[in-house]
Amino acid sequence: MLLKTIISKPMHLLFAETAWRLLKKQRQRGFSKRIVAAPSSLKFRPLRYFDLQRDPLQGGVFRATLDYADAICRGEFNFLGYPCAKLGRYPDWHTDFISGASWPREPQVAVVRHDGSDVKVPWDLSRLQFLPVLGKAHVLTGEEKYRARIWELVDHWITENPTGIGVNWAIAMEAALRALSLCFTLDLLTPFRPEEAKMVERITCSLWEHLLFIEAHSEFSFFIRSNHYLSNIVGLLALSAYLEGPGMDARRDKYAGRLQREIFFQTYADGADFEASMGYHLLVCQMFTAGYRIIERAGLSLDHRFRERLEHMHRFAWEMADVQGRLPHVGDCDDGRVELLVDDLEQMRLPLEQRNSLQVAGFLGVGERLFGYGQQFRNEDAEWYGIVAPVDKRGIRPRVTLAPDCGVARVSSDPAEVWFLTMPNGIKGRGSHTHADKLSVLLQLNGDPVFVDSGTACYTRDAALRNTFRATAAHNTIRVDDAEQNSIDRALLFRAGNEARVSAIEIRNEEGTTVLRANHSGYERIGVSHERTLRINAESVEIRDDLAGTGEHRIDLFFHLGSGWDASAIESQGAEVGFLLTKDSREVRLWSRCPSAANAAAEPVLHSQTYGFFFSAQCLHLQIQASLPLQIQTRITWK
Repeated sequence: MLLKTIISKPMHLLFAETAWRLLKKQRQRGFSKRIVAAPSSLKFRPLRYFDLQRDPLQGGVFRATLDYADAICRGEFNFLGYPCAKLGRYPDWHTDFISGASWPREPQVAVVRHDGSDVKVPWDLSRLQFLPVLGKAHVLTGEEKYRARIWELVDHWITENPTGIGVNWAIAMEAALRALSLCFTLDLLTPFRPEEAKMVERITCSLWEHLLFIEAHSEFSFFIRSNHYLSNIVGLLALSAYLEGPGMDARRDKYAGRLQREIFFQTYADGADFEASMGYHLLVCQMFTAGYRIIERAGLSLDHRFRERLEHMHRFAWEMADVQGRLPHVGDCDDGRVELLVDDLEQMRLPLEQRNSLQVAGFLGVGERLFGYGQQFRNEDAEWYGIVAPVDKRGIRPRVTLAPDCGVARVSSDPAEVWFLTMPNGIKGRGSHTHADKLSVLLQLNGDPVFVDSGTACYTRDAALRNTFRATAAHNTIRVDDAEQNSIDRALLFRAGNEARVSAIEIRNEEGTTVLRANHSGYERIGVSHERTLRINAESVEIRDDLAGTGEHRIDLFFHLGSGWDASAIESQGAEVGFLLTKDSREVRLWSRCPSAANAAAEPVLHSQTYGFFFSAQCLHLQIQASLPLQIQTRITWK
């Protein structure tokens, strides 16, 4: 597959990529031999990235910040999808504290080992994103324990992680995100005290080494780029903006320019990230927003076209979120952040089974404040930044929202909210974070998820589980003859075939009923095509699946139920099957009419709302054996 991809590239790109890789190898060899000493004139300069407004932050948000900071002071480290990790005052930065597996302190280490370990655990710990929370707690309270804990942890991390050695220096992305945390934290602690001079100098030298490492190990490619390379640029922009010294002015201009150009490579015109994932849209939007803030604070040149595309990114998230500020779990989500959000801190106070890493109302409020639209979501995160832009209080969700380039439609028909997914494979067909969710339907009633996406659960810790969560059966769509919409090589956890090309979503209105239609080509290799039509109004959702082709095939139809919903069969009359879905006092009925007798059951499945944790749920599964062409009609009603 890789060879086929390379051969398909234009010759000039092949030459450019070859030259770039040779240059990169040369840089890495030079870096591994010696680390250039920091210039004696190198200094850290504050940008006031955060402009804390103390008064509005009293209350729940203030308490969540202090609770998280106090836990870090006790040696307790919280992450969205894991139980509280009691790692003590000095964590083992090289160990997956879930499996107990450790990585050696060597220049080159294997990050994926298929032994039950997950490299994301030491990576997330070493991103040091708890440090800015400690810094905020210190600024808001004046308590010295938070400041002292910062110096203690940073000093220990630098000692235990010599530059270029060990798992936390395996890729440039991790160095970049860590550098952002260090820069934001020092910014919060300025002005520094005389007795802190040596520690500040040590961290400044470490930041210089981070800069050199990222430059030597850049994840750029002429073929394909992703959030990894974007993190490199944002990290380099931050480092060159926060460091004052020889060559920094030129670096600032260079990386500010690269960042602003990259947004047009990694996003669609409708504002969506090109990785076919809501979780990664959030991460990428946060990266570009951080870069935008740094450019503003550093007084660098800002292209209005970059600002407009960033606004489109925020608006896409705003329009796709539900009324509670939750994005649907579409595609991969590994809970990645540039910095911890207010919502993250509050989610970490909940039991694991109640957490949702795409609860992001605070970040949606940042977009509202920055770009002056809406006032639907709370804006505590915006207050961290001191963003006080005028807000248009008339912001109301459109009834039908279509993001045509990324292939998502959202229909609001009170009390129903419906998302229809036709997302093309992400990263220009590579499918690194794409799930087999073509023509999948998500449904909420009064803000309560009824039909949901299964989520992500894990990456490398369990390859089989990873593939289960990204497979066709994990989504509310149709599978034919046990085939995947896109072929999956079970050993390639971040790659998928690109067979399932999707059509544009057709939208029309028929006397108060919204009609959506689309199709995909994922089953054409077995002689089958799939088209789905939705009819949505305030009382029901009707789904018609048309399968064209010849011969007899096994057809599976899946509907994954949201947390707390219970299903029971209410009637089965040969080709007609009905289910009653109940939750508390609410009822939803689902009827499917098939061309032949259907086997139907509510089956146990696994769902995930935050990376690293999954729980038991139910899935409605209908299966028929029939000759094509055929049509399956499903009607969903509620009281």
